[in-house]
Amino acid sequence: MKPTDILIIRQTASPEAVITVPPAVQPDERMKALILPEKFNLVLYPVEDGNPREWGMQHYIELAKRLPSSVFTVFVTGNRRESQEIRSSGIFALPQIYDLSGRLSRDELISFIREADGLVSSSKEVLQLAAAMGKITIGLCPSLPSLHPLTWPSLGPTAYLLVKQGDCTDCLNDGPCRCMESIEPELVEEILLKELSSLPLRRNINPGIHQ
Repeated sequence: MKPTDILIIRQTASPEAVITVPPAVQPDERMKALILPEKFNLVLYPVEDGNPREWGMQHYIELAKRLPSSVFTVFVTGNRRESQEIRSSGIFALPQIYDLSGRLSRDELISFIREADGLVSSSKEVLQLAAAMGKITIGLCPSLPSLHPLTWPSLGPTAYLLVKQGDCTDCLNDGPCRCMESIEPELVEEILLKELSSLPLRRNINPGIHQ
């Protein structure tokens, strides 16, 4: 159940052309082979270099633990600078979690997202790219007025932007932000499981597997 202080922003308008999706670059065949058509292929982009306002690796780990491996395949990615923080978190000790951090160029990442089904991140640029490609896109956003997702151009109907209601003074600092940490992994899981209902129309995924 959604916490009453977390706002879920849906945008029914078509994505605004605020970012250009480059032409497809063929991803490495070994990585492309990781995409399983019978599962929901989810990309996590947990760390953005230079962005102090993150959801926190422990939240991503908790989310990955909650997602049934019988239904989801999870890929964690980031650039080479970001990969050290990601790997030191211990997230790759979990089963069915693939380490793509530091292994993809920007264009290769975009092409991999194009092959996947959904993405979770707090990076505005990555969220815009995924939503522009029609992927299920879940954004974890700060409630600082200047960065609030209500001020963003439309990402389109496949995007969910989660933000704590009210202004957050922690967002002005460089440390952990309570407004983002208050977004529970259970809520992100709930949205992903809800979105599974649309996938069996094109792929043999059974959302009823989840216990």
